[in-house]
Amino acid sequence: MTMLTCLIMPPLIALTHIAATDSVQPTSHYSIGAAANMSSLLGRKDYDVSLVKKHQTTYYSLFFDYQAKPADSSKWDKLYAYPHIEGGIIVADFHRVMLSRDDPTIPYYSHMGYVVTPYAAFRRDIVNTQHWAMGYTLAMGLGISTRPYNPHNNADNEFIGSRFSMYIGLDAYLTHHLSPTTDIGLGLEFKHYSNGALDRPNKGANTVGVGLRVSHALNSESSTQSGGLSTQSGGSSTQSGGSSTQSGGSSPHSPSFFYLDLSASVGAKALLDEWIYNFYYLSPDHPDYSTHHFALRTAWGVSVSPMWRYSMKYASGIGIDYTYATYSDRLREIDLLRHAYGYSYSPHILGLSLRHEAFYKRMSIAMSVGAYLHRKMGYMGKADEKPYYETVGLRWRPTFLNHGTYIGFNVKAHLLKADYMELRIGTNIRF
Repeated sequence: MTMLTCLIMPPLIALTHIAATDSVQPTSHYSIGAAANMSSLLGRKDYDVSLVKKHQTTYYSLFFDYQAKPADSSKWDKLYAYPHIEGGIIVADFHRVMLSRDDPTIPYYSHMGYVVTPYAAFRRDIVNTQHWAMGYTLAMGLGISTRPYNPHNNADNEFIGSRFSMYIGLDAYLTHHLSPTTDIGLGLEFKHYSNGALDRPNKGANTVGVGLRVSHALNSESSTQSGGLSTQSGGSSTQSGGSSTQSGGSSPHSPSFFYLDLSASVGAKALLDEWIYNFYYLSPDHPDYSTHHFALRTAWGVSVSPMWRYSMKYASGIGIDYTYATYSDRLREIDLLRHAYGYSYSPHILGLSLRHEAFYKRMSIAMSVGAYLHRKMGYMGKADEKPYYETVGLRWRPTFLNHGTYIGFNVKAHLLKADYMELRIGTNIRF
């Protein structure tokens, strides 16, 4: 996903300057629409590639879209150029995907069926002219699979390992305004399904493809624009160079400041080591061979992060991350069972990370990239897991708590391979 973002964002940013004199402001509140997508299932390693015999995937979706107007929008909407908030249902059609380990004892192909996904999305136009718009979408939802892994009749579906999965979507799109009420768009789309290592197997389903969408506005008002100036009856606004002011209002920008982000978390995971031991080291007649019932192991953590809030939208900083992993002794037991000797084990994990957070009203997306200063997790920790980690999560600052206090969740991963899911609570102390 990081590579995809690097490819998409530079041309979008460049086009903001090309279209700066032709920008328009939204004229409608609500839209409905439909979309379809043709994608290909990706494999992360050689084993994944050999497992997938047919890759074709199709997505269908229905959605409802809300976009704030200049006349009644908040300062946050102005900062994000009047973003769209979207909700809907995606049906992921994986039934043509064929999976096989070429094991002669399994006389059938495994399939992934369908995944029904209620989702919500944040959709932002970076460029919006009279006839065209370009931007990006960030989406998140809950996937419900019709054919997850089953050792008895779907033994090679190692991609969708449980009935429920977390869905993450990222796309870059080009939209043509066919009329004041009808848009048609084309997008390059990345979609990801994973149970966050809460169950095994969990390779996760990653697809990349092209999507087509059509939307129709349920209400629309006239607007005029000339040389980058857009006016609406009942109010006026002026945009120039990314800043905006509104009659009777104040600038949405705030002075920069430093703060300390203090947080505590609890994570849960099913051990990959247990899955591998059961699958490769036990005989087929063993009751635990290829099982999909695993104990959840916990990881308790605290983080201290000095942060710089350099705009209302963004903050960046560094973090010291400590984790107490309760499962280190279990990793030792598994390694001894499979005769993997000479490795170190410790429940204490320490990391140093670079952090970034993007804010929108009382919600924010927090992400980090870090390197381990101390981590001893046995054979798999040395052979399969990277010495660095990434986190991405959603945070919410409810009105019934102090404004700087948040609750949320993270996914921690090693090179996009989920390590565990965690719940997090924290507070911001301003310097």
